[in-house]
Order: sequence, then structure tokens, then C-alpha cells
Amino acid sequence: MTKLCVSEWIDAEPGRVFEVMRSPECARDWMPGLTAMVVEPPGPLEAGSKIRETRKMFGKEHTVEFDVVSVEEGRRIDLAAIDCGVSYHFAQEVVRENGGTRLTLDGTIAGGGFFARTMMKIMGTGMMRKALAKDLAALKAYVEGESR
Repeated sequence: MTKLCVSEWIDAEPGRVFEVMRSPECARDWMPGLTAMVVEPPGPLEAGSKIRETRKMFGKEHTVEFDVVSVEEGRRIDLAAIDCGVSYHFAQEVVRENGGTRLTLDGTIAGGGFFARTMMKIMGTGMMRKALAKDLAALKAYVEGESR
């Protein structure tokens, strides 16, 4: 099992950051490499929602289907996915801090076959951590750009 944690301070109210995190429409404007996103049922993310997200990474498109495990209004969203035999769980949490918001993404990656485990050892968690940090930085830029 691999654990990851990335965090970003955002100069905006926690409610606004959470609203952007829940909104598929906003994701289309800020999420790096996103080429398609379908959310069922349509609308803000709720427990039980399904997200089919397609992104261009390393020159190729890849689609992952996420389940929204839980939503704690104004505070936290938990997502889970199984892709290529690897299980992912991501908890995104907002907390008021220093007049703004601390957004933290905790991730757990588990399972996978021999190939997936070998690739994780070769590439390490660094690439995944960088990609997640890039997502948070893009969300920060989007939210802070809106509020100016």
C-alpha cells in the first residue's frame, strides 16, 4: 500500500473552495489535461455519484471511473476507483486557515498485479504526487483568479 498527501493553501473562503471541488462544470475549467467528464447523476457531487473522467497524460488519453464514497458538506469529499487492478482512495478536505483555506488531498493506492507494483517501485510515488500537486495548484489558481 502506498500513501500520498499533498496540500495547498488557497486565498479564498472554504465554502468557495468546496463549491469548486464539487462542481463538474468548474472542473472543466481548471483540471489539467481533462478532455471529458461525465457525472451521473448530473449536478454537484453527492455520495453515490459516479464520475467518468478522461485526461490526457503522457501524450495519451486515459479514462478512470470514480465512485463518490461520501460528501461531508463544506468539508470533505471521498473518492474511490479501481483501475488496471489498482485500488485508489482519495480524501479531499478543506479547513479554514490563516484567513483562507487549506486543501489537503490524502491518497491511498493498493493492490495491482506484479506489473503495477513494479512500475510503482520504478517510478516511485513522485510522479503521482507531482500530478496531484499540479491539480491542487490549478484549482488554487482558478479559485484565486475568480476572487480577484
